[in-house]
Amino acid sequence: MLLAEAGCVFMGIILCISGMNGEERTICALKGSSVDLSCSAQHPTDSMKWYTWTKDYVWRELSTITHLTYNMSEHSHTLTINDLRETDANYYCCEDDKTWLCSNTAFKLIVSDLQVKVFPTTEGQTVTLMCSTSCPLTEKPAAYIWYKNREFLYEDWSSWYQELVSSEEAVRYSCAIKGYEDLRAPEVSVDSVTETCFTVTYDGGRMCSYTQTSVNESCSITHPTEVQVQRISTYQSVQLTCSTSCPMTDSQTVFTWWSHNTKSDTQDRQYSVYIYSADSFSCAVKGLEHLQSPEVCEYGPINALTYRMTHEHTQRAVKKYDGLNNEALYCIQIELVDY
Repeated sequence: MLLAEAGCVFMGIILCISGMNGEERTICALKGSSVDLSCSAQHPTDSMKWYTWTKDYVWRELSTITHLTYNMSEHSHTLTINDLRETDANYYCCEDDKTWLCSNTAFKLIVSDLQVKVFPTTEGQTVTLMCSTSCPLTEKPAAYIWYKNREFLYEDWSSWYQELVSSEEAVRYSCAIKGYEDLRAPEVSVDSVTETCFTVTYDGGRMCSYTQTSVNESCSITHPTEVQVQRISTYQSVQLTCSTSCPMTDSQTVFTWWSHNTKSDTQDRQYSVYIYSADSFSCAVKGLEHLQSPEVCEYGPINALTYRMTHEHTQRAVKKYDGLNNEALYCIQIELVDY
């Protein structure tokens, strides 16, 4: 683990991270917390400086900023960032004047907030809540704390919590990480749950950023309980449609597509592609990537007949065509699971 390798110990609310020589390290820290970055240069000297990556693709020495502090002594070259902000997310490097070495010693700092995500279940009016971060925190959370109408509700090592939705009372939920109770997630309330849709009101946060410009304003969003990829195929192309169980009435709704587990730039409901070999596709409503559709496979024209076999023949094909590219084998395996 990163902290064990770095030889740093977590004390209070300061996260101490030390880079490994010759490696870029990614650090995910909670918005509003503090982080210590230890110099990862191979041969630190008294002339070490901290640099950050700019939009002009150059390393620039960090200027004095109120929430940045330095400890540049003979034995320590530490950069402390207090009250982490989203604008602090960047690459950081500790070197003297040899900034070209930063490609091997830089830290990538990601700043994450907390958000309560809502998952529908098949058990009527029950929903599952998840205390979510936008990236895995480098400092593993000691525990998660849940709040109901701003009162303590539950504490557990798991980030999941299940609750029965009642239409008779207005209930708002929030969560925090133990030790960071003052950095709670924006409150959410589950307004309604049906077989096809569920409506959630968010008291700000990144979920609202997909429907409006400000993350500080509340928003009410109706989500589909299920997302599927529908397809119309021709000889060498296919038109995919991200179909939702709940009509998305917002004309500004955008979608996320994946092609063979790689995110695509396409944000439309429909996705037209040319298929030259086997490939897999899935989709989700943007901001609801945790409700991603099952993957579907499309095949190029050359081996189409080979792939569209019975279950028994497909099993044989996996053995016979083990020399195919990874995409082809991946799709065959998906089809096996779907039988």
